[in-house]
Amino acid sequence: MLRSVTAWWMEQMRGLVPASLRLSAWIRRPSLVIALEKPDLSSAELFLDGRNGRTALGRYSLSGTGLREAVARLSAAQRRSTVLQLPPDLLLERDAILPLAAEPHLERVIAFEMDRLTPFRAEEVFWTCIAAQRDTARSQLHVRVTVVHRVRAEPILAALGQAGLAPIRIEAANAPYSSRAIPLGTGRTDRAWWSRRADTYAMGACAALAVLAIALPFILQSIAGSEMEARIDAVRPRVMEAASRRAKVADAATAADAMALARNQAGAVLQVIALLTDVLPDDTFLTMLSAQQRKLTFSGHSATAARLIGAMAAHPRLQNPTFTAPVIHDESDGGDSFSIRVELGA
Repeated sequence: MLRSVTAWWMEQMRGLVPASLRLSAWIRRPSLVIALEKPDLSSAELFLDGRNGRTALGRYSLSGTGLREAVARLSAAQRRSTVLQLPPDLLLERDAILPLAAEPHLERVIAFEMDRLTPFRAEEVFWTCIAAQRDTARSQLHVRVTVVHRVRAEPILAALGQAGLAPIRIEAANAPYSSRAIPLGTGRTDRAWWSRRADTYAMGACAALAVLAIALPFILQSIAGSEMEARIDAVRPRVMEAASRRAKVADAATAADAMALARNQAGAVLQVIALLTDVLPDDTFLTMLSAQQRKLTFSGHSATAARLIGAMAAHPRLQNPTFTAPVIHDESDGGDSFSIRVELGA
């Protein structure tokens, strides 16, 4: 607990120092940039990004031997500082509003809320978050969350891994702000290690003079964050139980609707059979009956089929009765075989 509070407090102190005054701003070694563009994600443009700008190394296929040969010509330090740049539309951004007390544990809170903020769970994406604005009057923290789906990024990372590259972060190409950089944690560069050490020593010397005046508010904020985390852990079982009950209620409602539909359909068929029984003469019987979109088609045998059309036309619910096939006279019993289509009225 004390170690996490100390690390968080040191990060807060580091954030108070302007970027231009940090030692890491003066120490910059060339890094390798792998830029992909849509719609062709199977090849990439390679650059060396240094203090004097970018140096193009050429375009290579991710699955070809040319990329491995180009990587082999780079130094180990350059390979360890690889940055993967993806088209901006592959990165999804979402703004969220959280209680201000959630800031010390921001990443854990965002990970817990990821499936509410985005269409994915936290384990399905590479992601990062940044506190964009603090509204102390409302005790609210505005957070910008940036994610990229693992399904889109992992095949690219796998191809780069076969070429001997392990990017340390994913960036959006031509991004106007730094929040669209997602750390991958797959590598550790000498520059990043020295930058963290140099910044820590410099900030430690400055922070020692202000520790008594600054430490107390942050510690209280950390305690409040711990209480919020405990509340989230306490509420989580009830949330899961409520979700399970909602799913059961939804399943029950669906089953009830299906039963009601089947019941209504069965009732409609019985009504049609009762109607035809009343309209058709007693010397008529049916051998086939089908109903589709208020249209009935039936076949059968009658002593005189010609009179059936008139009998049905006289009924208010039966409209446009017609023979669908020629009437066949049966010499053995003197009856007629018929097939009729009729429409059901309202």
